[in-house]
Amino acid sequence: MTRLNKGLQVKIFLVDGIRTAEIGNWSGHALAGPKSSRLELSEYKETSRTGVYLLAGMDKNSAPVKVYIGESDNIGKRLSLHANDPSKDFWDQTYLFTSKDLNLTKTHTRYLESRLMVLVSNAGCAVLVNSTSPDRSVLPITEISDMEHFLQQAQILLPLLGLDILKPTPLPHAPCSTLCQVWH
Repeated sequence: MTRLNKGLQVKIFLVDGIRTAEIGNWSGHALAGPKSSRLELSEYKETSRTGVYLLAGMDKNSAPVKVYIGESDNIGKRLSLHANDPSKDFWDQTYLFTSKDLNLTKTHTRYLESRLMVLVSNAGCAVLVNSTSPDRSVLPITEISDMEHFLQQAQILLPLLGLDILKPTPLPHAPCSTLCQVWH
């Protein structure tokens, strides 16, 4: 019975390459899909919310996954700006995290963005292409605890949605291209 107490219920809904995901009793929501479905993604109300997002893909000239991490008060508008940015030509998959209860603020998402960047860098499984490294937002300890819980849930969902880049490489000489994947 103790194993059942530690389990999580994950709901993933798939439609035309777009995936939504939720974890039972978690106020967060995940949405993922190909860049080519950006217009369809914009029809989901979550894209107009405050949240954090990852743009991922393989560069034509290199093997490791490239990732850009950002945050916005309106993710859909920000994705539209990125769509025409030649520095993001690698981008072919979008992953975003918002809250169902609209309780994520700009300060929360800046914290999440900063922490995700650290996790990606520490794992060494993807190339982080952000040109800036934001300072971690100053939050009260209670809010930090909430955001760390939010981040833990996002870490569970990201591989299930197709982006497995947050686990450190198990062997120092193992090539990341075989350990880290992006869903196509």
